[in-house]
This record gives sequence, C-alpha cells and structure tokens, in this order.
Amino acid sequence: MPREPTLGDLSRNASVISADSEPEAEGLAPPPRRIRTFSGPRSPPRSAASIAARPHPAHLSRELGYEEPAPSTSLLNGKRSSTPSGKPSLRDFQFGKTLGEGAYSTVKLATSRADGKQYAVKIMFKVHLDRARKLKTVSTEHKALQRLNGHPGIVALYHAFQDEFSFYLVIELAAKGEMQSVISRLGSLSTRCTQYYAAQIVDALEYMHSKDVIHRDLKPENLLLDDAFRIKIADFGTGKVLENGDQRATTFVGTAQYQAPELLELNETTKSSDYWAFGCIVYQMISGRFAFNSLSDYLTWQKIKKVEYEFPNGFDEQAKDLVQNLLVHDAPKRLGAGPPGTPNDPNALKSHAFFTPIVWTSLWTDPAPPLEAGLVKKEHSDSEKVWDDIGAAWDELVGSDDDSDGIEWAADAKDPLRPNRNSDIGPRDGPSSSSPRVEHAEDALQHSMERLDIRSSR
Repeated sequence: MPREPTLGDLSRNASVISADSEPEAEGLAPPPRRIRTFSGPRSPPRSAASIAARPHPAHLSRELGYEEPAPSTSLLNGKRSSTPSGKPSLRDFQFGKTLGEGAYSTVKLATSRADGKQYAVKIMFKVHLDRARKLKTVSTEHKALQRLNGHPGIVALYHAFQDEFSFYLVIELAAKGEMQSVISRLGSLSTRCTQYYAAQIVDALEYMHSKDVIHRDLKPENLLLDDAFRIKIADFGTGKVLENGDQRATTFVGTAQYQAPELLELNETTKSSDYWAFGCIVYQMISGRFAFNSLSDYLTWQKIKKVEYEFPNGFDEQAKDLVQNLLVHDAPKRLGAGPPGTPNDPNALKSHAFFTPIVWTSLWTDPAPPLEAGLVKKEHSDSEKVWDDIGAAWDELVGSDDDSDGIEWAADAKDPLRPNRNSDIGPRDGPSSSSPRVEHAEDALQHSMERLDIRSSR
C-alpha cells in the first residue's frame, strides 16, 4: 500500500516546479534538492597572474614594443640587448628606493647594470590599471613623452617595456625631488627664485603646447628638480595628446586646487587650462599656500568658479599682476593662451614685467639662484636639510627607541592589492630557491624577479 506523502516530500517536489517544467514520469524519484544559500554565486577571486594572462589592447603592446621580434640597439649602452626585441627588461637594472607612489604606479630609483647610470623607473601595475579601466593612460603618457623628448624642462623618456605583470617607463632621474617639497620646507620662495622657476615652466609649456600636448595636472608635485636645480615637468598620465585638429579634451581629471573653471562648468580642458594651473603655482610659490582651497573639494570648486581668492600682505606687485592675468575665468583671455600675434600670446607672457630679469636665450644654461624663502619663512629653512624620516626625527625629539604604539592592528588592515612601499622590485643579486604563489601585484613582481634570478643562475 503506497504511503502518504509527507510534508518533506511535497516540499522537495515543489522546489523544482517552474512554469515551463514538464510533468515528471511516474515512478521516478525527484531529483536531489539543490543546495540553496542566502547569497548569490560568487566568482572566484582573480589573481594577478590570471589578469596578466588576459590579452591587453594591441596598441599598448605595439607602442611599448613588447611584441617586436627583431633585435635593436639599446639606448642604455649602445649594445644589443639580451631581450629578443632589443628592449631592456628587469634584469638590466638594480632597483633601489621608492621615489614616489601614485594610485596605479610606483616610481623606483634604478641603476643600469651596464654602465651604472641612474634612472627613475615608473612601474604601472596591470592588475590595478585593469581594475580601474586605466590601461589607456599608459599609452597616453608614453605617446606624450615621446612627442616631448628633447626639451630640457621636460623629463626625458629612454625606454618603455612590459612584462606579464607591469608596464615600465624608464625616464630621466630628477635627483633633487619635487618643487612641492621645497615650498613646504622653506615656507615660500623668494621673488628671484619664483621668477626663475616660473620662466622655466613658461618655456616648457610653450614647447609642450606647440607639440599639441596638454598636461592637465600641472602642480608643484609634478615639477621636479634635476641636479642643477632646474625644472623638469613630469607625470603625463592624465595628459592629452591632441590629434586630428582637436583643441580640447572632455575628461574630468586633475587636482582640485588647480582645476580650471571650464573643467568644472563645461567638463573640458584646453591648452589655456595649463596656464590657469600655472597661475595657481606662481601664487603658491610666493605665498606658500593655495590660491583656492576650502574644507572640501566641492567648496574649493565653488571658489574657483567665482575666481574667489585674495593676496596676502607683501605679495610682489608685479607677481600679483601676472597672477591676475592668468587666473581669468574666460579661458581664451588668459595671458599666454592667445594665438600668435595677439596681446595675450606666449610672447606677451614672456614679456610681462615680472620676467624682466630673465634672459630667455640662456634660461637653461644660467645657474639656478640659491633656494631661499620669501614672503613666508619656516623656522627650519635650511635648503640642504631633507626630512626623509619624520618617524626618526620624532623618536629623537621624544627620546624613545620603542617603535610600538601599543595598538594591535587587524590582520586585514593592510590592503593586499596595494604595492608595498618598501617592496623590492627588480632582479636581486643571488638565486632564489622558492617560487611563491602569485596572488597580488607585489607577489607577482616578486615571482617575476625570482624567476629571472633562477634563470640567470643556471
């Protein structure tokens, strides 16, 4: 005698019924019940290796020379490189300290193993670029630096290559650091220093714009100083190479305090936007503070759109007139932004009274003036003192050798996908016997280095 179906049987049968299901054949047992959970199915986490293994846009590989089969002469030492494409690789450099970090990149000091020359290598991690959909910035920066090679006020590009984990740009080393660090250390710059560095920026901007390149993120952090304390404009990752007659870009980029009104109101930038940022830089050099700044980016933007700023007491009068002619709401009317032959073209900017002491023909060969404070002076204004280790300075001040702060940090407090500031990038001397599993960007780089070491030791 057939047994009565239980509530459990009815429930199992009901769980597999759908609007378009066929009646089950008599006598067949119901299919096993699918395990149900309260969360949707999750994709397995992607490793750096799996992301790197995916093909990247062909134009990146073509422009960075990753797929060129024919050997070529290396610019490092004038000899054939050991790589099939003639491009350098990680094994050609000994990497040192970190020079800077960005959202998607790290800049490392690198020494050529061939001739001992030092470079700055910008390492852009594919795993971060891919996740943020920023792969295009690699080709943009590479193209901009290629187009601008040769000007003394812009960092030179020597090589570009990639491996399965990262893109690498080998660029000129500016050993004296950022202009922002100088301003922060001194408090402000003297009028003579400001005239000299502002003139170099003007000359570099004129050349840059003549090559149809817009920087779009001009600020003291991107103004580097070489061994002779001359300006080197760097970081073209958010730049724009104008092509096919374009005169403007329509991407929202830049840093809040230096963004021009047309970007905020029309979502566009032009060559004139760089002159707005230049006006903000001149103001900051002399005053030691931002021209536009508030409690939030939004409030800062409101001041920019109203061109709402004021000069501190003692601000040089000629510099004040220069800034007022640069921080103009109407972009075409800014000094330096006009077409050749107009009252506000680049030559008119160079002829401004603020630049009277400048000899433009010898601007890049004349010695730089001594770095000295101007309107604002800080107590510790020794230009030769570099505050690299604030922690050590604090320990010396309070007389403590204990680095512990007594706080037990959670194991997951560190972002596993952010590159370690102290990570060793590049091949190390001596073979490694292990090959760790590749999961994150820094692991990927470490894995790449160890494989190179293993090959070189065979």
